[in-house]
Amino acid sequence: MHVLVAELREQHQMDISYTNFYREVRRRFPAKKIVTLRKVYQPAEKVEVDFCHGIDIYDKDFKNKRKTHLFVMSLLFSSYVYAEFVFIQKIADFMAAHEKAFRFFGGVTKAHLYDLMINKTFKKYSEYTGFRTIPFFEEIAVHKTSGKYLSFLKKLIKLDVLILDDFGLGDDTHSEATFLVDLLENRQSTGLQMVTSQVDPKGWKGLFEDPVIADAVIDRIINPSHHIILKGGSYREKLTAKC
Repeated sequence: MHVLVAELREQHQMDISYTNFYREVRRRFPAKKIVTLRKVYQPAEKVEVDFCHGIDIYDKDFKNKRKTHLFVMSLLFSSYVYAEFVFIQKIADFMAAHEKAFRFFGGVTKAHLYDLMINKTFKKYSEYTGFRTIPFFEEIAVHKTSGKYLSFLKKLIKLDVLILDDFGLGDDTHSEATFLVDLLENRQSTGLQMVTSQVDPKGWKGLFEDPVIADAVIDRIINPSHHIILKGGSYREKLTAKC
């Protein structure tokens, strides 16, 4: 804008200040408002990771070029970042980069935003290091935000066996119930579903906000299934007795 003001003064002999020119431009061409959504996290609560293409490196004679991959881990509270270039993007390199990142940060976070459908080994790793992976429905919300919802749904549809463990322990929102309808509807002829619950199926309807969607979800679970009812106390009582 400084160049435009200078041209107006020299070529058109206009006596105009930069401030007045700036205000007039903004009045005629108002800037578009950029809306951002900032999520609030607690210290050491969650971390995000990603792998992407890195830089090309050369040997000392600049003859041989080698591609790299960039591993990035970010603490969501402070935006503190650990980054590392690696040559191969495989599970072993992925886990090794995690080890180095957690050592760099001085510990592990409480939760980790990562898609377990991509890397099943990561679940074992999370259990070993002591952090939890994101819950199922929170994972769905992450995919919707990133625009990967349909691809994530297709992965679940293609699974040979889908297990919904501890179904009915919490109330399901409208969006969560809608997702269950989409998932169960598309999986009726593609694979096996296994549902475990501590709540009697008669009480499932009260767990949903929308009774119509509740009927749709329950119908797709109950009618095409075989029911196995377990009797007796909790198996954890036996574990406590042994200890």
